[in-house]
Amino acid sequence: MTAGTKRWAALTVAAVLFVLVLPAGPASAHATLLFTSPTVDGAVPNSPPIVQLVFDQPVVAGKTSLSVLGDNGQAATLGPVQTGEDSSVVRAQVLEELPAGEYRVEWLAVALDGDSMIGDFRFVVGSGSVLNASGSGTETQGALPLAVLRWSLFAGFAVVLGGLVGGRLTRRTASAPEPWLKIGAGTALASAVGLAVLVAGVGSFASGLDPDRVLGLVDSTPGLVAVVEVAALAIGLGALVAGQRRLAGVAVLAVPVAEGFRAHPGVEAGTWGVVLIAVHLTAVAVWAGALVHVVRVGIALRLRGGRATPVVRAYARMALALFLIVSLTGTIAALAIIPLDDVAGALLGTSYGRWLLIKLSFVLLVAALATWARLHLGRHPEAVQPAISARAELVAIAGVVAISSVLTVLAPPISANSPLAFPPPDVGPSVGLGSRTGFIGVGVSASQGQVVVKLTAPRTVDTQNREQEAMNLIGNVAPEGSPARRVEFRRCGVGCFVAPVTWVEGDNVVTVRVDDATWGGGSAAVTVAWPPRSEERRLEEAVDRIREVEHFTLHEQVTSNTATGLGKPIRLRFSGLEYLAAGPFGSGRAVTVTRHQVHPNGEVTLALAYPAEKVFVLLTVDRQNRIVREVLASGEHLVTRTLVYDERGSHEDHRHDE
Repeated sequence: MTAGTKRWAALTVAAVLFVLVLPAGPASAHATLLFTSPTVDGAVPNSPPIVQLVFDQPVVAGKTSLSVLGDNGQAATLGPVQTGEDSSVVRAQVLEELPAGEYRVEWLAVALDGDSMIGDFRFVVGSGSVLNASGSGTETQGALPLAVLRWSLFAGFAVVLGGLVGGRLTRRTASAPEPWLKIGAGTALASAVGLAVLVAGVGSFASGLDPDRVLGLVDSTPGLVAVVEVAALAIGLGALVAGQRRLAGVAVLAVPVAEGFRAHPGVEAGTWGVVLIAVHLTAVAVWAGALVHVVRVGIALRLRGGRATPVVRAYARMALALFLIVSLTGTIAALAIIPLDDVAGALLGTSYGRWLLIKLSFVLLVAALATWARLHLGRHPEAVQPAISARAELVAIAGVVAISSVLTVLAPPISANSPLAFPPPDVGPSVGLGSRTGFIGVGVSASQGQVVVKLTAPRTVDTQNREQEAMNLIGNVAPEGSPARRVEFRRCGVGCFVAPVTWVEGDNVVTVRVDDATWGGGSAAVTVAWPPRSEERRLEEAVDRIREVEHFTLHEQVTSNTATGLGKPIRLRFSGLEYLAAGPFGSGRAVTVTRHQVHPNGEVTLALAYPAEKVFVLLTVDRQNRIVREVLASGEHLVTRTLVYDERGSHEDHRHDE
């Protein structure tokens, strides 16, 4: 049995125990989850201090009613589960700092009627770049120390690798100083250790010294990269101390490969991105590190009255090839992460883009200095080296490395069409609507300037581990009196799609087409009445009115697959209290209640949304504020109901007629 299965089994057992200890009482409505904090599928900039659930009526919660799980399945430490606000609020303090990432809240509660409820929802911590639809880059936590440590790591690595190559170029030069191999390896190793501590502590040196966090480094890609770099540089330094330069060179080559897995192109482009970054960093390291050694050799020769021209010529030939490799791989890497649909906006409108332009300026400066130095050397072959241009070139290359370090801690620009990890929040008042196409539930949230569509597929034994990532969605919006316009959806999480929309006053028909390899899919449509008009008071009055009804006849159809129809009609006798107990709006509340349609006969249809439970209701009331029709769309079913009232106030016994 997996850890996840054990956890859900424990929650189920706890739910049964809650039911057994509940006192008997009068029938009451099914408890409905109204709000959560953090919000369902939402994002918070920092670790939340509390996890809270708000229901529409009192519930019973126990010690195991709330748990917060990271993406590795590890449970966060929570304080005691508490209830407040007449027991309709369940909350627990978060007793540890949650690192940036995705989390799942699993909850259990029991309504006063004994109905046990188990659910879960996701939220993300500290990833503003994930929800950044405008494409502006953002800094990661601990950006400054990360940039400094990465610069010193790259600099030390360049001194080692370039020193090994530069040493080969100057091996026949008399009185040439030894490369700074051990100094470079020691600097790089110390920086790698510092980076590992920062990664373990999610930007905090103090937290990163926690032994449990250090052991947890291997559970994430950045942590593995840090471990590999520390190990590679430790082996390299040990090999240098032992006089094994070749072994040291092979060992430290693991650093650019590991960086390839962490860098933006490696994440965006996969294997070839890793190779691209590894080649790019290796070429930059040899270019810069060898120049450091050549400059040192030139200074030593100059002090002895010698000439460094042969050494500089040898380096110049190699540097030209390295410059071409660096330029080519750098250009390809930039194209892999800069959105091509808005290059100007990505370069000028984001922090990442502006720093990339600064790096390009430094690269061009290096190219100009190198070209001038080679031309100068050609005209004056007997000139004493190193010239001032070589030193300037070295400073400019150091600037390139420093700017590259800054770029590693900035989020790259995001294309307007790139997927989002989570849906963006509603903008202003919103309208929540639901439908169903085949086996797939469709939830629609319309707010100012956007529409978010969430799809729900059945979870079976064969598909319980299958996410809705294979679903595809296309759609259009037809404003009242205007032709339909296609909307461009992009993904915003599992089974989630978002698109910009300009709503017009009146009815806007949103039509979507869902395609799924397992469940087929089909088309569904909802009508968005814009602008939203709140009808909370009308819902409360309708619920109060039906609560007083002793008996009425309910005609119902239920289906889980709309392709086969709306289901077999059945007729039931209900009291108003029994009817309210079976639905989500028994308390007279919903997350959003808006006017959906006004009919010629005076009836009004309300749109009720319970997005945390993926439930949407169209509720029609007559002139007397009596509920006469209900259409409930959830992730599992589409329920259609018609209510017929006995005007004579019949006191017949309840009966169920097929």
